[in-house]
Amino acid sequence: MKNEALDIVFSKALRNRRAEPLPPDIPANAALQHLAYHGIGTKMVSDDLVANWPAELSEQVRADARDQAMWELQHAAVLRPLLKSFADSDIPTLLLKGTALAYDLYENPAERARADTDLLIHERNLQCARSLLTNCGFEAPSDHGFLPPELRFQESWLLLAPDNSTHCIDLHWRAMNTPAVDRMFSVDDWFAGARPLPRLSATARAPSRPMMLLHALLHRGLHDCAPYFVGGETYYGGNRLIWLWDIALIGRSISEIEWREFCRLAQSKQVARICRDGLVAASDRVGPVAPEWVESALMSKSSRYFSGGQLRRAWLDWWAVRGIGRKLRYLTARAFPSAGFMRAKYRALEHRPLPSLYLRRLAELARPRR
Repeated sequence: MKNEALDIVFSKALRNRRAEPLPPDIPANAALQHLAYHGIGTKMVSDDLVANWPAELSEQVRADARDQAMWELQHAAVLRPLLKSFADSDIPTLLLKGTALAYDLYENPAERARADTDLLIHERNLQCARSLLTNCGFEAPSDHGFLPPELRFQESWLLLAPDNSTHCIDLHWRAMNTPAVDRMFSVDDWFAGARPLPRLSATARAPSRPMMLLHALLHRGLHDCAPYFVGGETYYGGNRLIWLWDIALIGRSISEIEWREFCRLAQSKQVARICRDGLVAASDRVGPVAPEWVESALMSKSSRYFSGGQLRRAWLDWWAVRGIGRKLRYLTARAFPSAGFMRAKYRALEHRPLPSLYLRRLAELARPRR
């Protein structure tokens, strides 16, 4: 989804905290769709950045923000007893990405739009975690994706609340979803220095600020060099404004000592350059993020995973999988995912013959980075 005029308007509004007029030739539905793509509607409403937009459009954005705020209240009410159940069962948990940021750095948690919560555990606690989720009313979807169980790093659990709101827990036992990047870290790396999130609950924890920033930048970097899919459409680029605003909030919150720890981590894990790229992107669009010296401290190269096309990344992921049998199963699963996965991924094309969907997947794999 590309609309440079809207990107400029949204970025300037966030950077200057001042309402910006929309270009006169932009249809309201295009602006609404682009705002949803960037995930910043509730943030824009909270900061009164839609005040001079056309009345019908601004009212729709405000209505969507009210819906998001209501969902946030419901979601927190679901999370609190769930996290307590994990704590009572002596299962350490760590909130990642949107929910951790919402209750750590956003003034209003509803400003951090999302549709799920990412929860990290140790793999040794996986079976017990599944039982707890089941006891709390969650159900695991029958199709967790294209990978067989022994090669997955996460699974999604869904709850339909009494008010008919839907809540999803993405249960992770590895913090990164690609084998090549995940091998750079242990789960204990993410739990080290975990911080409380008292605004959510007494049992909620998030990674340390340096690790939280590292995760946000890697997440952005992976999407900058690999496609992601929404409603059967393929998107490229890691510069969604909600991700860049996350990076800016974390960067502006951490101390000089934490910046030095972050730079040490980025260099030791060989992800310095991709982290630098994300900091520069955030700074360009939403304002200063890091001290001046950080950029030069992150000039060393990053892993080859972030600099090549999809075929190279597929090769490096395959190479990172341990064991010949696991490598073969991984290769088969990547080349020929289940029919259910393919039709869910290409939902807009689900009535086409399955072979045509596999051909599209192979074409996307061969497509160079854009």
